[in-house]
Order: sequence, then structure tokens, then C-alpha cells
Amino acid sequence: MQEVIMLFPKTKHAVMLAATLLSACQTGTRTPDRKAIVQTSLCDLRNTPERFGGKTIKVDGWVYTDPERFGLSDGACAVGLIWPDARPSDKQTRQFEALLEASRKGGFNSDEQVFVSLVGRFLTVETKIGSDVWTPGSGPGQSPTVLLINEAECATVAPRTSNTMDKAYARCKSS
Repeated sequence: MQEVIMLFPKTKHAVMLAATLLSACQTGTRTPDRKAIVQTSLCDLRNTPERFGGKTIKVDGWVYTDPERFGLSDGACAVGLIWPDARPSDKQTRQFEALLEASRKGGFNSDEQVFVSLVGRFLTVETKIGSDVWTPGSGPGQSPTVLLINEAECATVAPRTSNTMDKAYARCKSS
């Protein structure tokens, strides 16, 4: 931190830069600039991925898991999900992980029981994530696009079979 301040002595930029670097080092993930987050739908992501590639987006839906997949669905469209090497550790994301774990039947299938509002970076091209490289694919367990999870804004148990998107979102925001 001292080295950063020496680069920009006695400026407000030094303080801002140091705080940003310290925050990134502590969490292991970047905190998205709230103004840069694009709210969209899963169908928009699926139908026009080129509009969203590399951007930080916010999207809502029900999580599904099985032995080969981890994704987000709204009943009509879906996108794959992946965690960064350093998982976010905020309260809402921990709650999301706990609900997801509790919803799994036989250790894998979550049957779209958990509704979540996620913020993450939408990937459409080969991308290095920590020590791994994610590559778009179309085979079993692969996805042509994925959302690299940055945080869960809210999560709740709201099975897709008995909830509308609006009802599930309202329940999510109140939990």
C-alpha cells in the first residue's frame, strides 16, 4: 500500500486506488461498478449473446443442477453458471449456496427450487478464470455462454412450478 501512495503522493487518487486494490485483494473478486451493471433477461442473453459478452450483467431465474450442469433458467431460456476460483463470500451469496445445497436431491439435482438474482460477467469467448480456461462448448455439460458469478443479490426457495417470475422475485427481495 505504501508503494501505491508513493506513485501518487498526496492525492485523492492514491487513496481511492489503494482502497480499490485492498478491497479486490481481500475478496478475491472485483466488486462491480453498480452503474455498469446491465439488467437483462435470460432470453436476451441466449438470443443476442454478442450484445452482452464480457459485460457485467444482472439476471434472475431458477437454478438447476445435475451431474453435468449448473445453470439458471426462467422456464423458456437458460444460461450456464460458473463460480470464480475465489468464491464471493458476502452474506447473500452464502445464503444462495446454502439454499442450493439444501435443495439438491441425491446430491445433484436441484429441480429449480431456488430462485436467485445474480450479478456476474457474461462470457461468450474463451476466458482465463484463475488457473483454468473456460471454453465455449455445445457438448454434454458444456454451454456456449456462461455467467461467471460475482454475487447473489438475493436468493430464496420459490419452486418454479408454483411461482411466477414476479412472485419469486418479490419473495427473493423480501428474504
